[in-house]
Amino acid sequence: KDNGTNFVTFNSSTGSTFSGNILGADGSNSSPSFSFSSDTDTGMYKEGTNEIGFATGGSRALKLDASLNAVFSGDVFINKSSDGADSSLTINNSASHGSTDETASLKFQQAGYTGGKIVSNRAFNYSSAGNRDSTLQFYTSQDATDTLALTIGSDQSATFANNINIGDDKALTLGAGSDSQIFNTGSHLFIRNNTSDQDIIFQVNDGGSTQTEVMRIDASVPSVNVTGNIIVSGSTDNLIHTGTSDASDNKG
Repeated sequence: KDNGTNFVTFNSSTGSTFSGNILGADGSNSSPSFSFSSDTDTGMYKEGTNEIGFATGGSRALKLDASLNAVFSGDVFINKSSDGADSSLTINNSASHGSTDETASLKFQQAGYTGGKIVSNRAFNYSSAGNRDSTLQFYTSQDATDTLALTIGSDQSATFANNINIGDDKALTLGAGSDSQIFNTGSHLFIRNNTSDQDIIFQVNDGGSTQTEVMRIDASVPSVNVTGNIIVSGSTDNLIHTGTSDASDNKG
């Protein structure tokens, strides 16, 4: 108490109450200003100008800098509190509707250079609260420059910026019941139906509004049904029939 004014109040049950600021020395990671009697190299200290550091075991574990960045020195673990609870990392952009800053990103770095990022983009300008669709974009790093690799749209469509490479004996599986597969064994390309009596149908669009069937591989016979002409060009090209019925060797 000073001149009748309480500056600190000690209470055995509720602790101490200070009416002003508590100022400490800058401290360091090895000797933080605010620590514990049983663990003096663990606590909080001034890392730099307008920066706060948190130390454990004499080493910096976390720095909060003047740009509101949090820099962790180790891994970040997000643990569930109980079975069935979500483990979430939320990256929030609180920009208002119509703002030009309409993204939220998870960025990676190696040796100080960009190492790719995952970006959530608003699919449309949020001029009103009525449209909240967003896309996810995956970037990889090429020559320290983020390069778009994959976009997942608000309609769950996926658009790749480059080739999709699938290794030998690994299939592209189609259909909810794994009905069809396309794969390469390293020697041959296979297009296969796994579901009984499903045809393989080839369609084209010659600038119209509908798809036109040009060929069907009928699984029930099996047979190949061609809707239009079969054209064999070139003086040495042949269309050869090798069945048990009358054979034909038609040379272009």
